[in-house]
Amino acid sequence: MYEVVNASTMTPGDALVWSEVHQGVTIAHISIASIKDKQAALLRQSLIALVKERRGRVALDLSSVTDFTCAWINVMLELTRACRRDNWDLAIYGLHGPTRGILRATHLDRKMTICPNRDEALGKLGIEQPTMWERLIGGARPPQPNAQPLSQAA
Repeated sequence: MYEVVNASTMTPGDALVWSEVHQGVTIAHISIASIKDKQAALLRQSLIALVKERRGRVALDLSSVTDFTCAWINVMLELTRACRRDNWDLAIYGLHGPTRGILRATHLDRKMTICPNRDEALGKLGIEQPTMWERLIGGARPPQPNAQPLSQAA
């Protein structure tokens, strides 16, 4: 489900992020590749407003982001602290190798919930993802080894 935003209430930062709701989890997608100080400040306003509005579980998708400044790291830390303070959950996913390496080298990855992909982020937020079998078959469970065919069950 995609969220429709009233253009009259949009802030400049809202153009940099869009959100969807999946099974009660808000997924915020950052839509720019490079986050410098100005963009970080704009995103901070939009994301803090989004987190407060949703009061719950939020996954932050950074798969479009290829580089960022320290200002963006500070925004991610601030969001994490705000969520934890209010007993909400925030999982960050989609970091590319070099950007993830920066957080790992500075040990900041230990202060945030960082996941390699969307499924793991949703799992950390309590959303059970379908198995590969369920995805292929459309929700049906695989046959059990001791199960009898229906014709023999009667």
